[in-house]
Amino acid sequence: MKKDIRMFLVELERKIPKDAPVGEKDAFLDYCSEMIQDLIEDGYSEEEAIYKLGNPDSLIYDNFESWFTVKEQVVSRKTMPLVMIVTVLGFPLWGSLLLAVGLCILSAYFVLWTIPFVLGMFAVTGIIGGVASAVTSLIALQDGVFIGVTQFGVGLTIFGLGILATIATVRTSGQFIKWTASLTKYVTRLLFSRKVKFI
Repeated sequence: MKKDIRMFLVELERKIPKDAPVGEKDAFLDYCSEMIQDLIEDGYSEEEAIYKLGNPDSLIYDNFESWFTVKEQVVSRKTMPLVMIVTVLGFPLWGSLLLAVGLCILSAYFVLWTIPFVLGMFAVTGIIGGVASAVTSLIALQDGVFIGVTQFGVGLTIFGLGILATIATVRTSGQFIKWTASLTKYVTRLLFSRKVKFI
């Protein structure tokens, strides 16, 4: 289902924390509306402009981070020694689980950046290989004009593909940086959104 500006702004307004000041909410919604209008004036469609503005959850969290309530877990000071003992004795279990979670998160970053990395490798090898093939075609002329010209043409083709791969790498990297930032914020929120309060 396609989103229009009104639906997008309604979705944003619904996700804004209720405690945030009305003036701050209105200023944020006006800013988002103006950004979408500017993108439409630059030639983007309404749906493309909304997509370029970003994920609603990320927009809300970035602009109203201080208004999100932090969950607190209350722990009695009397149970603190018991918690410490269980923590130390349970380290082989929770330590290995923590390591597994950390490696899973790291592998998610590696998987996320596989596509730009592969495109980058195609770009580097295409440009270097194309230039090398075009330059060495002068040597190949000794084996015949047809071989030399063919090698030169192949070199130019590979070089052109390398340039296209470079453009694709640059364009996709911007999107992958956004996805990486979103993943990092999500993981940070997941791991550090709970505070422990000793009473």
